[in-house]
Amino acid sequence: MGREYGGGGLLGGKACKPGGELVKGTRARVPTARIIAPDGFLPVDAIVKAAGRAGDGMYVIEPGLPPSKFGALGQELQRKFGKTEAERGGAPVAAQAVEVLLDAIARSDGTRSSVTSHILTDPVHGRILGNFSFDQNGDMTPSPVTIHRVKHGRQTTDRVVRVSSGLLR
Repeated sequence: MGREYGGGGLLGGKACKPGGELVKGTRARVPTARIIAPDGFLPVDAIVKAAGRAGDGMYVIEPGLPPSKFGALGQELQRKFGKTEAERGGAPVAAQAVEVLLDAIARSDGTRSSVTSHILTDPVHGRILGNFSFDQNGDMTPSPVTIHRVKHGRQTTDRVVRVSSGLLR
């Protein structure tokens, strides 16, 4: 479930149905705790509904880039096809995947192995998700991780950090 650290922090476990109760209980026992929870605590409005003001100040970490941070083309795709959550990606992430694949095909010698090699070794200079590449496992690196913060009962994007895919294992 969670574990308290010397600095008064709490890192919640996986998806948590009684997340609001966990947040309320933590605040009651350790009012100054920094609560850091994984994406299983999303959507924030459900936590706020269950925990009330106890949720204020908590952080929720979600893999992926928040839609507000997509490039110009990603913003345009969102307007056309609708917004999505960071982890799901939606049309902008699908479009970036197609762009990566088409670029790899264009640079390949036409064989499947050549296309795969280009996908895994060529850096991506994307207008949608920014610059990145893929590691040997096909994971995006650096990988964007969104840190949300609850302020006055609402979810805000506190920051986006980009981490090496090796740290995410």
